[in-house]
Amino acid sequence: MDFNSGCRPLDILAISKDEKEFLVIELKKGRASDMVVGQIQRYVGHIKKKLAGDKNGKGHIVGLEDDKKLRDVW
Repeated sequence: MDFNSGCRPLDILAISKDEKEFLVIELKKGRASDMVVGQIQRYVGHIKKKLAGDKNGKGHIVGLEDDKKLRDVW
């Protein structure tokens, strides 16, 4: 199923077995920069508003390379 974030499709949207929490996973081919934090926050906010209701939401970024700035922000 294709879940759209309002501007583009999500990479991965997972829902816990008890259906009380969801996880948005953003995949990056190279380095996951600190700009991705804002991107995934928008995705989580959009899914929470449109699909999740009272469920908790989290985001996870998976990248090929580490970025110190990202670790400092996240």
